[in-house]
Amino acid sequence: MSNTTARAHGRQMKNAGRIDANADMHDLIRTLNQRDAEISEFAEKAVQSVKEHDARLLDVEQKLARRAGCGNAVEDQAGLEQAYKGLVQSDGLKAMREEGATSTGRIVLDVGLKALTSLQGSPATPPVGIDVAPQRAGMVAPVQRPLRILEVLPSRPVTSNTFEAPLIDAASLTQADYQEGEGTEKPEGVFSVVPATFAIATIAEHITVSKQVLDDERTLLGTIDRLLRYDAMRKADTELVDGDGAKFHIKGLTEYTAPFVGTPGLAPADRIGEAMAAHQNAGFMPNVVLVNPMDWFKMSSERSEETGEYVAGGWDKPAAPTVWNTRVIPASSVAQGTALVLDTAWLEVLDRQQVTVLISDQHDKNFTTNKVTILAEMRVGLYVANTAAIVEVTLT
Repeated sequence: MSNTTARAHGRQMKNAGRIDANADMHDLIRTLNQRDAEISEFAEKAVQSVKEHDARLLDVEQKLARRAGCGNAVEDQAGLEQAYKGLVQSDGLKAMREEGATSTGRIVLDVGLKALTSLQGSPATPPVGIDVAPQRAGMVAPVQRPLRILEVLPSRPVTSNTFEAPLIDAASLTQADYQEGEGTEKPEGVFSVVPATFAIATIAEHITVSKQVLDDERTLLGTIDRLLRYDAMRKADTELVDGDGAKFHIKGLTEYTAPFVGTPGLAPADRIGEAMAAHQNAGFMPNVVLVNPMDWFKMSSERSEETGEYVAGGWDKPAAPTVWNTRVIPASSVAQGTALVLDTAWLEVLDRQQVTVLISDQHDKNFTTNKVTILAEMRVGLYVANTAAIVEVTLT
C-alpha cells in the first residue's frame, strides 16, 4: 500500500469515528431534551396542584374569618382555628407542596363538638351558633264552616239578571160550594195571578298582590283562589237565610215569613213538631228543618226530669239528625233561638253564575307597578214559589 493510499484510508477511518460520535451526541441531546420536557410538565402540574390547594385553603380561611365576624358565629371559634392550623401543618399537605405528591391522603382534624351547636339551641346570651333553617309547612287556611244552605236547597240555572214567575194567589178558586137547589146560582170562583220578580245579586271580592310574590311563592295563587271562592259562597249561604232584600241584595228565607205562633210552654222539639203539623195541615210536605248547631245540641242533649236519661238517645247512640222523622240541618247561618221548617219543593237557588276567579294586571296602576288583581265573583238569587212553604219557629 502506497503512502498516498494509507493516508486516504486513515482520513476515512477518522471521518467514520467522527460520524459515530456525532450520532451518539445527537441521541444524548434528544434524550436529555425529552427528559427536560417531562420534568417541566411534572413541575407545571405540581405548581398547578399547589395553587389549587392554596386557593382552597384561602377559601377556608376567609369563611372562618366571616364566621368570626358575624353574630351567628360558631360557638367554638378557637376549635375551628385549631382545625385550620391542623390542616395547614398536616404531613399530607406538606407532601403535596414539597415532594410533589398527588394527594394529601386522609387528614384527621381535631374539632370540638361545641363547634357544631345551633343558634337556636345555644345557651349563650346572646345566642351564638349555626343558624339552622326551619322546616316549612304549606300555607294553612282558616277554618271553613260547611255551606249547608247551598247544599240542601235545589238549584235552577238562569240566564238573565232577574227571574219572573206568575204566582197564583192562594185565595184563587177556593169558592167551590153546593148549589142550593135547582135553578139557583152556582158559586163563582175567583182566579188571581200575582207576577213576582226575583233579583239576581252579584257577590264578589278581590285582592291585589305583586307579581313577584306570586312567582316566588308558588302555592300562593292556589291558596288565594280557594279562599276567595269559599268566601263568596259563604256570603251567599248566609244571605239565602237572612238577606234583607234591599236593592241588589238577596231576599232571604226569613224575609218571606212571620214567626209561627204555637202553644206556649212547649219544649223546642215540640214547638218544631207543632209547626210541622200546621205546615202539613196547610198542604205542604215539610222535609227539612234548619237549626243553629247550638240549639240542636240543646235539643239532642235534653234529659228527662224524672230519670235523668237522654230523651233523644244521648251522645253514645249517634244517629242522623232528625226531629219528628224530618231531616235536621245544623246550619250556622240560622240565628240561635230560631228554626226554619221548609218544604223545599217550593224553593230554589237561582244560579246565574257559579264562582269564577279571574286574574289581571289591567286594573288601576297594576301594569306600571307590577301588580295583579285577583277577583272572585258569583251571581245568585232565591226563588220562593210559595211563601207559606217557609215556617219560622221561635224556640225560646
